[in-house]
Parts: sequence; structure tokens; C-alpha cells
Amino acid sequence: MKKFILPLLLILTVGMLAAVESEPSEVVGYVKYDMLVGNNLIAIPMECPWQWASELGNSFSGSVDQISYWVAANQYFVTATNLGDFWDCDFAVNIAMPLMSYSYSAFTWPSSPPAKSHLAPRASK
Repeated sequence: MKKFILPLLLILTVGMLAAVESEPSEVVGYVKYDMLVGNNLIAIPMECPWQWASELGNSFSGSVDQISYWVAANQYFVTATNLGDFWDCDFAVNIAMPLMSYSYSAFTWPSSPPAKSHLAPRASK
């Protein structure tokens, strides 16, 4: 049994020592959503410039007319609806909040990466 375990431990140790770590990327945690026609699940990014569902909805350039979140305790959706001039049942949005949006056209959101000023500087080697 020792003859079997010792070579395995040696291979495991050498494998761990030879593991290569990738270089840190410029942008960490940046996600783009391909919004399809119909319902789409999205999450608010870690830097949230919106305080209300209406502000988030307006950032979609008129392609989204409903934004909802699930209330698990009562088992229902709360939905803010764009009625043209205003959003009915507007609600506050928070960082990393999962939401469902209804889109009537396909697009990619957000359309551009975050500004460089929001990124932490890379550590020098």
C-alpha cells in the first residue's frame, strides 16, 4: 500500500509546485449580458450608479419596459413598469441584486466596459 500512496503523493506535490498562476487582468468581474427578446435575468454590478429600477430601466435606451425582483418570503414578483412618461411601482435597487427584465429587442448590456478610473492599479512585480 505504501508503494502505491508514496508515488501518488510525489506526483501530487510536483504538480502543485509546477502549477502556473495567470497574470491579473485589467478588468475584474466585468460581465456583459446578451439581452434577448422577452425575460432576461441580470444582476446589478458591484459599482451601482442606479438607485431606482426606473433609472436602471432608462439606461437600456428604451429597450426594456419592465424590471422585476422576486420576494422569496411571499413567493411573488415586484415589478416596475415603464408606462411611457413614468415608471409605475418603482423600487430601490441594490448592489448584486438579481433582477428580471423584459426586453422587446435584442441587445448587449452594458455596451461598453467600465471606465479605467474605477479600476484598481496593478501591482508592480
